[in-house]
Amino acid sequence: MPGPASFFVTPIQVTVPNELTSEAELLKFLAVSAAELKKIWWFRSRMYQKFEISKGKEKKRLISAPDHRLKMLQTKIASSLAPIYRPRNPVHGFVDNRSVKTSATAHLRSKFILNLDIEGFFSAITEGRVSGLMSALGIDGRVAEILARICCNEGVLPQGAPSSPIISNMICFRMDKQLQRIAKESRCIYTRYADDVTFSSYQPLTLLFEGPPPPAGNFSPDLLKDGLRGAFRSNGSRSIHRRSTTPTSIRGER
Repeated sequence: MPGPASFFVTPIQVTVPNELTSEAELLKFLAVSAAELKKIWWFRSRMYQKFEISKGKEKKRLISAPDHRLKMLQTKIASSLAPIYRPRNPVHGFVDNRSVKTSATAHLRSKFILNLDIEGFFSAITEGRVSGLMSALGIDGRVAEILARICCNEGVLPQGAPSSPIISNMICFRMDKQLQRIAKESRCIYTRYADDVTFSSYQPLTLLFEGPPPPAGNFSPDLLKDGLRGAFRSNGSRSIHRRSTTPTSIRGER
């Protein structure tokens, strides 16, 4: 079922996998009965275990881990979506043969580094956005609704579900394009690893700020160019704040 999907690359023909062409095909692919789907539809929150893990000094990250059955379904959905998603070069998170190391390696020759975190990366992606993404790909509306329902919890994309990484990357596709363009115009390198966004250059990152770049260390994101902040806002990101270091770095913080 080929169809244009400017959400990803323009122009491109996306072939929707057969299992995503109708509700019947999807349920057959997932080996889910109508009765089980109804149970998941209304009681999915009971299928998650929540816990916190440490995310650096004085920071916690909430994990929502699905039970075995739901995890299996989400894994199958992720495998079905994988052939559709074509990651841009700057994306290193949740992509085969890319990692934190490959993301960091892209900036090794840079003298100035700007590192930003996207706050609430997964929880900012609502169930409605996931359903809208699937529909934009040409996936049947009912199927899109079911996919979003199985892959989301409490109205958002849960961190800890195996389907969340690829869906988050697909949601960020337009933002990655915008940030890649800003990096090119600002003569710097851009990479993203999940919620970790990095710009770097051998020259001071003047073109990323409204005024002179602040000294190394934490700073208010309000100092960033409006176009850069707008790229995050227009793609549903609540806010951006700080991150890391080397060798001469600038860190954004709320």
